[in-house]
Amino acid sequence: MSNQPKKSPSMGLAIAESVPKNIVILLFSGGSDSVLLAWSLLMQGHRVHAIHYTYSHPAKGAEIVACVHIDRILRVYFPELWQMQVVGLTDAIDARSMWIGEGEEGSRVVHNRNAIFLNVAIPIAISRGSQQIIFGAVLDDNNDYPDCRPAFVETMDRYATEYFGISIGAPLLSHRKSELDIKAVPEEIRSLISSCYQPKRMDTGYEACGTCNSCLSNSFT
Repeated sequence: MSNQPKKSPSMGLAIAESVPKNIVILLFSGGSDSVLLAWSLLMQGHRVHAIHYTYSHPAKGAEIVACVHIDRILRVYFPELWQMQVVGLTDAIDARSMWIGEGEEGSRVVHNRNAIFLNVAIPIAISRGSQQIIFGAVLDDNNDYPDCRPAFVETMDRYATEYFGISIGAPLLSHRKSELDIKAVPEEIRSLISSCYQPKRMDTGYEACGTCNSCLSNSFT
């Protein structure tokens, strides 16, 4: 791994140190939270199997473009530790509630989405010999998204641990986005992050609207 960069201290790295070093299943959207988790885990020497879910929502195209490009870079830096899988869930998730218009403020709630993501991840974890699934919910998500709250994570963790021997966690859940050091991630990866709820399609790709709730909460980056 001669291409692996040097470690630098960050909130994300400190969180990753508390995760047992086995294969970690990471729900990976290509947004700032999951990218920070991916980078932090890899820098601590964890093997990461990332899952990117595709379904019909306004940021689908931008997310898959971001994930594909980030995946290529991480495979160069961490060829022995990183792999990404794309899983289609178009028929399983009704995300019409997310189509409220470019730049519109407000949450984009898709009920029980994280429960679907996590339940699909469990058999993938079993097949990979992993005992750990994590996702990138943060404290800012608590008000709008019930499936990003501590009670939800604790319930899913109890279920998965009791029946499958797999723990489920959200290591960033007690932190606000403003507390996270996304700048610990190299600029070549940060520049590819896609967190906008409904990005604008441009001739050269996608552009964040800059005014939706996700763009505003990520403005510190």
